[in-house]
Amino acid sequence: MDVFGGAPRFLAYPRPVVAQSGTDAVLKCQIGGDPRPAVIWERSNEKIDPQGRYRVFEDGNVYNLIITAVTVDDSGQYICKAKNCIGETYAAATLNVEGEAQELELREENMPRFLIKPLSTRVGRGEDAVFSCKLWGNPRPEVVWEKDGKKLNEIFESTHFSVGCQDGGWFQLKIFKTRAPDGGVYTCKARNEFGQDLAGAVLHVSNRHKDDNITKSTKVKMFAVTEGKHAKFRCFVTGKPKPEIIWRKDGRLILSGRRYLLYEDREGYFTLKVLYCKQKDNGVYVCAASNTAGQTLSAVHLSVKEPPVRFKQPLIDLEVWERDLAVLECEVPEDSVPITWYLEDRRLQPGAKYGMEEWGTKRRLTIRDIGVDDDGIYLCEMPDGGRSIAEVAVKGTILRKLPRKVDVLEGENAAFCVEVEKEEMDVHWYKEGMELRETHQTIIKSFGRTHILVFVNTMPQDAGVVTFLVGRSKTSSQLRVKAARHCPPSCPVAVQINTERANAALLSWVPPQDTRKNPPSGYVLERQEMGTGSQEWLQCLTTDTATSVEILGDSVPCEADYRFRICSVNKYGKSNNVEFPKAVHLVPVARIQAPLQDALVPEGQDAVFSIELSASVIGTWFLNGTQLQEDERFSMRRSRTHQSLRIRGVRDKDNGAEITFIAYGIRDSAAMYIQGKCESLKGFMDRNKFVEIGNPIVLYCELSDPAAPVHWYKNGVELHTVEGLHIQSEGTMRRIVIQSSEMSHSGVYCCDAIDDVIRFNVEVEAPPVRFSALPDAARNITIYTGCTILLQCELSDSIAQVHWYKDGSKLHPQNGVDILSDGLKRQLVVQSAEFFHSAPPVKFSAITEEMRSQSIVAGCPLVLRCVVSDPEAHVSWCKEEMQLVSNATIELHSEGNTRTLVVQSAEPCHSGVYRCTTQDDSVEFHVEIKALPVTYSTIFDVERSKSLEEGKPLELECDVADTTLPVHWYKDGVRLFPQNGWDMQSVGTLRRLVIPSAELLHSGFYSCETPDDTVHFPVDIKALPVTITTVGEAERNKSVEPGEPIALRCEISDPNARVTWYKDGIELLESAGREMVAEGSVRTLAVQSAMSSDAGIYSCQTTDDAAQFHVDVKGDLFVFLLCSYCQHTTPSLSNTAPVGLPIILQCEVSEDAAQVSWFKDVVELFCRTGLDMKRDGRLRKLIIHSAKVSDSGLYTCSLANDAVTFHVDVEAPPVGFSAPQEITANTFDEEGSPVRLSYDGSHPGDHVHWQKDGEKPLAQSQNEIEKRAKLSAFVSEAAELTPSGAHSCEASGDQIEFKVDVPMNLLFITDLFTSVVEKEQFVLSCEVSRADGVVQWYKDGLEMQPSINVKMDAEGTKRTLTVVSTKLSDNGTYTCRAGDNVLLFKEDVHLDRHVSDEIILSCELSRASGVVCWYKDGQKLQNSENIKLKAEGPYRRLRILSSRVEDSGEYVCDTDDDSIFFHLSITGKHPGTQELLLSYLTDVFNVARIWSLASLRASYEALLYLKPCFFGS
Repeated sequence: MDVFGGAPRFLAYPRPVVAQSGTDAVLKCQIGGDPRPAVIWERSNEKIDPQGRYRVFEDGNVYNLIITAVTVDDSGQYICKAKNCIGETYAAATLNVEGEAQELELREENMPRFLIKPLSTRVGRGEDAVFSCKLWGNPRPEVVWEKDGKKLNEIFESTHFSVGCQDGGWFQLKIFKTRAPDGGVYTCKARNEFGQDLAGAVLHVSNRHKDDNITKSTKVKMFAVTEGKHAKFRCFVTGKPKPEIIWRKDGRLILSGRRYLLYEDREGYFTLKVLYCKQKDNGVYVCAASNTAGQTLSAVHLSVKEPPVRFKQPLIDLEVWERDLAVLECEVPEDSVPITWYLEDRRLQPGAKYGMEEWGTKRRLTIRDIGVDDDGIYLCEMPDGGRSIAEVAVKGTILRKLPRKVDVLEGENAAFCVEVEKEEMDVHWYKEGMELRETHQTIIKSFGRTHILVFVNTMPQDAGVVTFLVGRSKTSSQLRVKAARHCPPSCPVAVQINTERANAALLSWVPPQDTRKNPPSGYVLERQEMGTGSQEWLQCLTTDTATSVEILGDSVPCEADYRFRICSVNKYGKSNNVEFPKAVHLVPVARIQAPLQDALVPEGQDAVFSIELSASVIGTWFLNGTQLQEDERFSMRRSRTHQSLRIRGVRDKDNGAEITFIAYGIRDSAAMYIQGKCESLKGFMDRNKFVEIGNPIVLYCELSDPAAPVHWYKNGVELHTVEGLHIQSEGTMRRIVIQSSEMSHSGVYCCDAIDDVIRFNVEVEAPPVRFSALPDAARNITIYTGCTILLQCELSDSIAQVHWYKDGSKLHPQNGVDILSDGLKRQLVVQSAEFFHSAPPVKFSAITEEMRSQSIVAGCPLVLRCVVSDPEAHVSWCKEEMQLVSNATIELHSEGNTRTLVVQSAEPCHSGVYRCTTQDDSVEFHVEIKALPVTYSTIFDVERSKSLEEGKPLELECDVADTTLPVHWYKDGVRLFPQNGWDMQSVGTLRRLVIPSAELLHSGFYSCETPDDTVHFPVDIKALPVTITTVGEAERNKSVEPGEPIALRCEISDPNARVTWYKDGIELLESAGREMVAEGSVRTLAVQSAMSSDAGIYSCQTTDDAAQFHVDVKGDLFVFLLCSYCQHTTPSLSNTAPVGLPIILQCEVSEDAAQVSWFKDVVELFCRTGLDMKRDGRLRKLIIHSAKVSDSGLYTCSLANDAVTFHVDVEAPPVGFSAPQEITANTFDEEGSPVRLSYDGSHPGDHVHWQKDGEKPLAQSQNEIEKRAKLSAFVSEAAELTPSGAHSCEASGDQIEFKVDVPMNLLFITDLFTSVVEKEQFVLSCEVSRADGVVQWYKDGLEMQPSINVKMDAEGTKRTLTVVSTKLSDNGTYTCRAGDNVLLFKEDVHLDRHVSDEIILSCELSRASGVVCWYKDGQKLQNSENIKLKAEGPYRRLRILSSRVEDSGEYVCDTDDDSIFFHLSITGKHPGTQELLLSYLTDVFNVARIWSLASLRASYEALLYLKPCFFGS
């Protein structure tokens, strides 16, 4: 079935149109699609509404856009978009309006423009203010004055201002008797038919207030706040004209500054906020409101309470100059009290800017290089909430600073005001580092020493850091633009549907009742096709202001029953849908696009008839007037606009039958003719062919006559070869090939050979539409409000249609929401993001009234808890509109969906209304903190603070007045109950809590509560000091020989305490050869084999004590034990090496960890291609893989206190001269080549003698002596073993010698890569080409010699290397060399270990800072209880503390550039002690030959040391 065949497609693309200015322009395009697509026109991403100068009409499948009286502004690109339920497409058309220059010139001449802009001004309170400007425009522009984005008549009474105009284009605004609220930004907007212009100015009203005295009738309210907290006063005043608000304290005018915030909040309250109250803020605050009608006063007395714990010495206010040093100092009650420094609500950290010092009870904060932005309130806070506050005033060029932050709603004006010390200073404004210039939306003005910056009609992109700069001084402020909260419109009401008119439905509705408050910008109609099983709703119409619309049958894609629904939309969203009450049957008006065709069908084959319509309708098929039904013979299919009938196995009696198709308003007929059976055409393929779109279509058949012509038809229309369609003829084969199939290629194809016809039914199907994979970053997007949301996906089919949904609701294009299609990409664009565009709203779960209203006694913990719907949601806690943050008093917790506020010890000041808010919801808590009742005998004073050592009894006691009074004990707010070891006693009026043996976990805050009172006991349990028993002099000072063990022991007082070992102040960790043992109370550090680097001062430390040990290891630090030069010859420190062979310089140091450096002729060497440096235990090697003459020189291996040198001389190959002319030399390269030695004598008759190795050779079949004229020659037919040697030719006392060397070949026998388990035997074999061939064996470039563990055998031509018992050190590359031939073998040794063994895998890096990763069987390893990963210098070690069978596998130590593999096999059985000793002795003797005498002595001593381990003492 062709599901995608009806996607819209352009049959004729719109062409560029050129029109004269003032004429009508017509843009047109031709579009096909099934169902009929909906077509819209757009310009600049905005839909063109067919009204005014725009008209849209359709003529069949031609769609027209008519623009009347075009102007130069109409020039540009227009987009035609077509869309149906299957897909969408679009194309662009360009309109060019000629006369553009004249039109532009005319517009520029006549559009409004300011010749003189209004000037910013400053007036005194009560004076008149005048703004004047001069405008040009033809016709005369209309002028509107606004203040802060609002029209003047909306905010001022008519008598407070006047607007006028005068001849010459002068316009004037006058404001009478200005008041403080009149200050702000005034804009003048001028408009006429050619355009508009805008200019702005600032009015600054100076305060000249008379004193307002509080009358006796004024009631003064009382307000108390704890020192360091904020105080907030609000008053609500109404009146017309709008009242002017003045705030005073004790009669003095209050101006907005760092500690005083004055503003009008969103609810219309005039607010004064006093930040970080101090004792000097005590006093009477008055809010005076006045307008022309009178004035009113409101007063409140602020009382600032001292904190419960006072500072011995509080902070003192400072005045400092810019770039000076400011020092704040205070004194806390006790030495141990920690403090925290704050600059207002920002916690300070020590660093280059802030220095923080503590000594005794004094605390100091140093502020370096102080600037204007450091001006503010500084706080020193103790853990109990006590604060000391100081105000730092920075004096300098800037007198009035910017506020730290400015919050405005989107669309409001944002104003910044700065005052400097002098007039006419060079000042600059910046936002996010970019200097600002004055525009129509950015006003920058100066009034003497006052400088003002205003952002008009702020948008989210205006947010950022605003900076004012004058000279070297600057002040900055954070501008935050908050999105205004808007709501989508309500849904329409009174929806009705009228179906009286045939094939049509009249839909009507009434706008929502709150239209004035929340008006919709339009309505969206959707339809749903019934009877298909699909629940999908499709948009069918949008309208702006109409409240009724008629839906015609021609507007639906196919005949069906439909139902409709409607919703309201605006830029903030859409309303719920309202469904119309009943369904209606609609039939589209269809036309025939491709009629039925007569068919000639061979008898017995299938006949197919098809018709293509312009719309999808339900039709009926007839055969000779009889209606057909679906059965085994007749098959009817409908695919949108395509209808087809298949008659299976036609018979001769059907010849001449009439086939008729009848649908709504359509009738068409065709004849069917039957052809007798003919064998001239043979088909080799299935005649019913289904092809995916884009794939080739190949139809072929075979003729009986290769010369016979054929004709190809599609649906009765003859086909010819064109681009993309080829008709081919090869012998008897006839073929038609369509290179790339399209939906239009579906149909019935016929190959007509005059006497015979063969038909093919071709159906082109679209492939399934799939989405390309999206990364997580593209699926989960977080953006700020006001920014653009762009969601994008990619399809496999460029014409496929997609639908966008949000929270299950289908989205449609509307203002601010665009749905775009560009090739394979589909995009959803929301121009300005709002909160409702994000995830579902975050709501609070219902809370009981008991939890909402809490009344508790002072001193008890206060816990407020709520549950949100989204565990990731962020909440804000506020108290009395002041946002709360975590501090020493208030704790804010977030666990899963639960949000909690905790005050551990509530005070009366914590009473009030708390609010927890999300972006979408809020919940309130009413909290009342009751003061402790005044009691005289309930609980008497006791020693409440307890501090005792661990293990001693803890007893808390209080005395109550009533012997029957019950009490409850609490610890850290959790109620206590009797349990093991806890005793709660009640004896008379005494109440006791007894813990016989206190532990560290018993520390905390205990409370004993009665119904009326509470007493608290802070309890601190101190751990017993962990001491170290005195260590004897002999134990503390040790002197050992190298190789001897070191054991340092000490005893501590607590067997469970941890100790830390240090050497020379550096903490020690366990490693190979070093163990740290804890047995009861004894702590031991054991070094198995002492080295010179182990000498030093060791210390064992507990948390409370330490013991020191002095260890001396006799002998030098680092010395060389063995030095050798290795090539193929005897080791020596001075040797000559031939060119091309490897050179190995080797020395042995006294310690594994020793670092050496290699030098050549005093220049330090580093690893490179052809030069390697290796370390193997205490061996240090320098390897030159292929010697060159330039490698000659003096090599040095250097330690910190020792060095060894090597003299290396690389011989150059001898410089030979060409042989004399009389001698002809034959060269050969390999065995089997003929050998010819010739000599050209001076006389032909000379008698010559040939000899080999001093003997005359035999002239046999393979040797032959020739003599021609003066030339004598010795010839060997095949160069084998016999010709090798010294050949000489002697004649007449002259002699010449030839040296013949036939090289051997090496053949592989064993694998080049061998893997063997540790302690097993491995054998490497190769074969040489002759039995007397000599080979050398090398390991990692070092020549090997036979030993107890290494055997080298030669049997005939076979050469074998056998390692009897492999060790991990046998890993490496083995080389067999015979002359110039080399074979390389790679050997890999496996490790066999047993359960519970400790295993250490180690490797060495070329760089100590290198990073490695350990893997086991491909899985990355991390530190765990049983696996420890360590890095010690260049060594990287993996330690398995106790191996298990499951630890077997392949281990890899991996760097970025290299990897090393370890094959570990762990079995269950552990060998006995004698087997271990035998293995150890075998290893010793296997490597004894390469050890130095000192090394053998150390091994013998180690064996004596290990003897008790195997056999006991």
